[in-house]
Amino acid sequence: MSYPCAASECTNVGTKKCATCRVVSYCCKECQKKDWKTHKKQCAALAMSPGGATYREVYKDKEGVHVFEDMESGRSFTLGGAGDDSVPAVQCAMQMIRDMHGFTGPYTLQRIVNGKPVTPPPPHRMAVGDEVLVATGQESINPPYTDGWKRGVVRSLGDQDKGDAFAYKVTLTDGSVVPAHRDDPDFVRRVDDNEEGKAIRFDVGTEVECRIGPSMWTRGVVRQRNAELPGWGRGWTDDGEEHPGWQGPKDTMAYIVTPEGKSFDENDPYSTLSVPADKDDYIRAWEPRSRG
Repeated sequence: MSYPCAASECTNVGTKKCATCRVVSYCCKECQKKDWKTHKKQCAALAMSPGGATYREVYKDKEGVHVFEDMESGRSFTLGGAGDDSVPAVQCAMQMIRDMHGFTGPYTLQRIVNGKPVTPPPPHRMAVGDEVLVATGQESINPPYTDGWKRGVVRSLGDQDKGDAFAYKVTLTDGSVVPAHRDDPDFVRRVDDNEEGKAIRFDVGTEVECRIGPSMWTRGVVRQRNAELPGWGRGWTDDGEEHPGWQGPKDTMAYIVTPEGKSFDENDPYSTLSVPADKDDYIRAWEPRSRG
């Protein structure tokens, strides 16, 4: 199956995908360079989506509005690239891509920007002055989820109602200011004193959400705290090798969690989730997220 070149007014077939998002296709390098000013906002949203390769472009117009379809679910979504006014649309579309619920069918820019939010915006997790870690590199969403982060202090909070395309603005230790696009542990984490990662927040029986992959969380119930698990390892690279740079609590697992809908069975590996440290990037409180 062939897809159109993403550059506006080009009618050729796209033969090579953007190396960052792996979704949008171009017929040549010249078209890619010509389209970069428009595509760079789409690219950030698509690159942060889980399994971006499952999306294909099905429509584009001269104003830089692109419609994509998730080939697995059949859902479609719109990303606009027509100037700075598209930023709220890109932010909204990125939330939809990552959460995979809400909008269905092709949506216009106006409907995305002016329509009712999928979920009511929750209170900010951080306050101005809080010390945080901000995701500044693509490697932040890859195992072991400890690279691609920089330390800083929250200087301001974003206001979704005013169209801000960020949750926080953070001043880094080098003085530069960067956005945290979403109020989510994948984008920003609180700096705490729990360096060893021991279980301190959740009691046995507490409902939690556990990270099982980039941008992927599953619900469960805490079964054990600070469980002895001698020699459980250092974490793994994408190639299945021990990760040389990750120093975790090697003989103790912060939490053992039973996934939602499961009962513990020692012969069923899918009835147990192991949480290596009590940090937001591994485990978080479960809160109902009702649709608006």
